[in-house]
Amino acid sequence: MPLSKEIHRDEHFTLTKEYNTNGDLVSEEYKTGTQIRLKKIVYNDKKQISSIIETNKDAGQLQDGQLTLYVYTGNSYRMLVYKHSTTTFADYLSSKPSIYGKENEAHYVRDIKSENGLLLSEHHEDREEGTKYSTTYTYSNGVKSSETKVAADGTTTKIDYTYEGGFPKSKLTVVNNQFSDMFIYTYRHNLLSEEQKLCKHEGMQYPSLQKKYFYNAKQELEKTTYYGRYNGSMNTYKTEEVIRKENILTKKNFEVENAEMALGRYDITTLYNEFKNNNMEWAIPIFDNKYFETHPLQEMSCTIEKYDTQGNIIEMIFMHPFNKDEVMGKVVYRNEYNDKSLLEFVISYRITDDGQKEEMDIKKYYYY
Repeated sequence: MPLSKEIHRDEHFTLTKEYNTNGDLVSEEYKTGTQIRLKKIVYNDKKQISSIIETNKDAGQLQDGQLTLYVYTGNSYRMLVYKHSTTTFADYLSSKPSIYGKENEAHYVRDIKSENGLLLSEHHEDREEGTKYSTTYTYSNGVKSSETKVAADGTTTKIDYTYEGGFPKSKLTVVNNQFSDMFIYTYRHNLLSEEQKLCKHEGMQYPSLQKKYFYNAKQELEKTTYYGRYNGSMNTYKTEEVIRKENILTKKNFEVENAEMALGRYDITTLYNEFKNNNMEWAIPIFDNKYFETHPLQEMSCTIEKYDTQGNIIEMIFMHPFNKDEVMGKVVYRNEYNDKSLLEFVISYRITDDGQKEEMDIKKYYYY
């Protein structure tokens, strides 16, 4: 049974989403106090989006909004975006389809060309900002092999993709025929095991960032380790762990404090120069040569999640990262299902210090 509507409500807001029988979103309403933000999406008989209208009202008065219209020619289309101050927007709201769609009123235009379901090119024009750029795509055996973006000033950015065994192998970015960066992907047992980013310094490529993925015998992700270049060498700056036991997941995150902002540069001199160029001289004495020696990985968060037999969460416990036995917070969820075993509603409760349940929010689901 497809979902027809969902409602999410707490003491501050109500969010309502409605779907058609194809599972496509047709409306979204966010209400808080006197404010209502509404989005409505209309589809044509080919199940393509024909228009999106967004309004923001306060005490019943329109504050702002945006209208997006789609004009199709075969598999290609033009997207035109209008502000709420245009006559096109007003005509649409007053249901005058014969006169809305004045192209000269659009502040943003995007032209998309496709063939056999593959995107071939797109042209963007932001008339308000006065910017333009175009992107073209090429394919090999039905998968994207390159994309080339040309800005109005002639700057050309090209991205080349390679594959091996049906999996992405590399992603190379070149700007004006000059190497910018490259991602390299490695797999084990058809699972992504390593991701590495290469950058360039004075004509020389160097490893900038790296991720390693570790799985259990069921091919479930158990650990992700993040590495970043600092002062000329690669250092571990973050790990994410998932400990699985029956229907309980324990998630732990470890980080080197504030390290992420200083990673990826070729050496510390390059880092300091970047700090100076960005008026961040205050950071230079913080990130010295021995930063990773004096700032080890430390546990930043620990969350214990419990799930029901349907795979939906029923309990979440937030542990103190330093005082291992201290519970910082606890939330429990009441999940109710209909006779088709589909989720009907979820009520979440915060557990107070004296062990009482305090309702936080409710989510209700309706089906066709």
